[in-house]
Amino acid sequence: MSSMREVIRKKTITSVATRSPSTVYSSILLIGIISATFPEALVRKNFQFYLSLISIFSLVLLSRWYFAKKIRSEIYSKADTWLLDLSVFANSIMWGISCAIIFVNEGGNVEGITAVICAAGIASSGLVSLTASRKLMMGHFIGVLGPIVLTRFFVNSQFNHVFTNISLTYAVFLTILSMTINKQIIKSFEDEIKLEERTQELIDSRNEAINNLSNKSEFIANLSHEIRTPLNGIMGGIQLLEEENLSTEGKENLRILNVSSRNLLDLVNEVLDSSKLEAGKFEIRNSKIEIAKLVEEVFLMYKVLASHAKLKYELEIEESIKSRYVLADSLKLKQVLSNLISNAIKYTKKGQVKIKLTLIEELDHSLNINFSIEDSGEGLKEEEIEKLFSPYSQIDRNSKNVKGTGLGLYLSSEIIKKFGSEIKVQSEFGKYTIFTFAVNFQKANTDATKIINLEEIFKNNFQSNVKVLIVDDNEINLLLLEKILKKMHVHPLKSTSGKKALDIFLNEKIDIVFTDINLLDMNGFDLIKDMKMINPEFENFYACSGNVNESNTDEYLKAGFKGALGKPINIEEIKKIVEKKAA
Repeated sequence: MSSMREVIRKKTITSVATRSPSTVYSSILLIGIISATFPEALVRKNFQFYLSLISIFSLVLLSRWYFAKKIRSEIYSKADTWLLDLSVFANSIMWGISCAIIFVNEGGNVEGITAVICAAGIASSGLVSLTASRKLMMGHFIGVLGPIVLTRFFVNSQFNHVFTNISLTYAVFLTILSMTINKQIIKSFEDEIKLEERTQELIDSRNEAINNLSNKSEFIANLSHEIRTPLNGIMGGIQLLEEENLSTEGKENLRILNVSSRNLLDLVNEVLDSSKLEAGKFEIRNSKIEIAKLVEEVFLMYKVLASHAKLKYELEIEESIKSRYVLADSLKLKQVLSNLISNAIKYTKKGQVKIKLTLIEELDHSLNINFSIEDSGEGLKEEEIEKLFSPYSQIDRNSKNVKGTGLGLYLSSEIIKKFGSEIKVQSEFGKYTIFTFAVNFQKANTDATKIINLEEIFKNNFQSNVKVLIVDDNEINLLLLEKILKKMHVHPLKSTSGKKALDIFLNEKIDIVFTDINLLDMNGFDLIKDMKMINPEFENFYACSGNVNESNTDEYLKAGFKGALGKPINIEEIKKIVEKKAA
C-alpha cells in the first residue's frame, strides 16, 4: 500500500508539472487584464507598487515554470517538488492579491466588480492544473479567495455583501467539483498503476517462460547429445558387423539390434524435434529425391513388422508418379510416413494396412501428390480425433499396450504444415482409419542420384599416407571411428584430450581432423582455434557431435569447421571426406 501511495504521489507531482504551463499562461493573461483595464489607475495611483506587484508575480511564474520543466524531465530531487509546491501556492496568493487590489481600488463601481469577477474566474481556472493534488487545491482556494474575501473589511461598497456571497458560493461549488475530479484522477492513477503492474507481471511471466523454454531446449539438446554418444558406438558397431560373415542366426540377432537402435534414435529425434518446434528452430531443408523410391524404402522398413502382425500389407503407387524427382526434405517426409505407418500397424489387430500415392495435379513446375495410409484397425472416436495431434497425446484404451512418446502425430502434423498442407483423418470406430495429406512438390531434374552402400564404401582403397586425427574423450567412439578408417586403408591417430591432440597436430603431418565438441579439457571450438594458430592454412576440421542439426550447421562453419557430422556417425559421410582428400 505504501508503494502505491508513493507511485500516486509521483504521478500527482508529474501531473501538476505537466499542466503548469497552461496556468502560467493564464497568469500572464491576468497581468494583461490588470494592465489593460486600468491604465490610468496605474499611472495615477501607486505606479511603483503596481510595477513591483507585477514583477513579483512574474518572478513567481518564472519559478513555477522552471521547477515544472525540471520535474517533467524526470531528473529532480525532493527539494524540487517542495519548491514547485511553494511556487504554486505563491502563484495562487499573487492571483488573490491582484484581484483584491483591483477590488480595493475599483470595487465601488460596476466596472471594477466586473473586472474582479473576470480576474477571479481566470485565477480559479488554474485549479484545473491542481486537481491531482488535494493539498495544492486547498492551498489554491485559500490563496485566491482569501485576499478577496478579506477586502470586505477594508472597502465600504454597496457590492460588498453580494461580492462576498458570490465568492463563497463560487468557492463551495469549485471545492465540491474539484474534490470529485480529484477522486476520479486518483482512481485513474490507481487503475493505471494496477494495469502497469499487471503488464509487468505478464512481461515477467513471458520472459520467464522464454527463459524456461530456452533452458528446456538446452537441457534436451544436451541430453540428446549424451544419449547419442553411446548410441553412436552401438550403431557404428552394428554397421561394422554387417560386413562380417555371420551365421543366419547371427544376422537375425544383428537385425534385431539394428531395428532396436534405430527405434531408440527415432525416439531421441522426436523429443529433440519437439524441443526445436517450441523454440521456433524447426526448419525444412529440401533436396532432390525420387519420391516413389523414398516411399518404397519406408514401406519396406515395416514389412517384417506387418508380417509378424499377420496383416495384409500393400503399397500402391500411381504409374505417373514413379521415377519422378521432386524437391523435398527427405528426412522429415520419412519421419511423417514412418509415424503414420507404424501407428497403422500398431493399432490394427487383423485385416490390412495400405499405403497409396496418387497424382492430384501436374503443372509445368510442380507435382501435387496425395498420400494415403489406410488401416482396418480399431478406428477412432470423435473425441479421440480432436486431441489426436496434440503433443504427448496417446489413444490410451489399454495403457499396457501404449508405447512411444506421444509426439509422433504431433510432429507429423507440424511437419506437414511446414510443407504447406495438413493431415486429414477419416475414421469409423471399430472399422477403419484413413490418414491423408497432399503436398505440392516442386519438380527437380531427373538425373538419378548415385547411392553408395557399405560394400562399395569399403571396397575403395585410399592412399595409405593420408593421416586422420580423431579427438574424442569417449573410448568407444574413438575405437569405432578408428576401425572405420582402417577399413578404408587410411592411418588414424587418436587422442582423448585437446592437449594431446595439439601435440599430435604440432608434430605430425595431419590431413584431416575429426573432433568431438565436448571434450573434458576444452571444447572443440577452442581446439581448432589453437590448431589454426599452429597451422593457419589448415582447413580440414570436422566437428562430430550429437547436437548437429540443420538449425546450427552454420554455427560450426562460422567457427572454422569445414563440416559437421552428427552422431551416430554416418560411414558414408566419413568415406566422402576421406575420398576427397585422398583424390
